[in-house]
Amino acid sequence: MVLFDALGCLRKYESPLHILKEFFELRLERYAIRKAWLEGMLTAESSKLNSQARFILEKIEGENYHW
Repeated sequence: MVLFDALGCLRKYESPLHILKEFFELRLERYAIRKAWLEGMLTAESSKLNSQARFILEKIEGENYHW
């Protein structure tokens, strides 16, 4: 079978199993990239929410001084 590969080039595959093997290798790489991106986004969001919560608590407790 001749199909386009992940780079958009024509490639001859010996069997459907070879197609699936290449696909799953690519998907595992993409999942790792996506996981790292999501972890970064969640870390940033967590930091932002922690800062907001700390600000609100300081406002409630009157510890936030205006300069």
